[in-house]
Amino acid sequence: MNIAQIYEKLGTSPNLQQHMIRVTSVGLFILNNWNGEKLNTDTMTTMLLLHDIGNIVKFDLEKHPELLGDEVSRIEYWMKRQSEAIEKYGKDDHTATITMLAELGVSEEIKQKIHGMEYMDVENIKDHDDWYLKVALYADLRVGPFGILTLQERLDDLHARSEKYGAHPEFIDFSKELEKQVQENMSIGVDSISDETVTSHENLRSHSI
Repeated sequence: MNIAQIYEKLGTSPNLQQHMIRVTSVGLFILNNWNGEKLNTDTMTTMLLLHDIGNIVKFDLEKHPELLGDEVSRIEYWMKRQSEAIEKYGKDDHTATITMLAELGVSEEIKQKIHGMEYMDVENIKDHDDWYLKVALYADLRVGPFGILTLQERLDDLHARSEKYGAHPEFIDFSKELEKQVQENMSIGVDSISDETVTSHENLRSHSI
């Protein structure tokens, strides 16, 4: 089954599809300029294309219909798909993601890595030796709702949208340390990661798992 078929099967909204494709594109950009431990591109691609697959259950489409972009005219359809997902997987996005991955038959390695990609686990990830998690989380931290941001812009965005990040100021320091680690293993500066330099790989929809 390819990613396009998976997104259709699970009712993945357009904004969520675009987010995961954009994060994957950032991850691949990093790997294309990587000098560190050898990482498997296919593993990273699968991780990032599915990392937020359960987030459909948590969006407030009534309050933020603009997230649907060009699909906002079909908001009733996407709200129906969301309701179906909530009925089947519950309202917790993390639980929904893990359940969906199990249904898809994703390998245990991929499931465990996605399970570990929690923003609030950034302290453990920066201290761990798993470079898949480090690169994947960093790529996710560079993508906002509407495009690629600097790490500081993304941290400001998260703080503005969720009180839990503001309640943990150390999250900022840990994220910056993670960025430093990634930078030490790249042949170009992390500040070169932008909407202008990173190609959005729409062909990733044909990626098979």
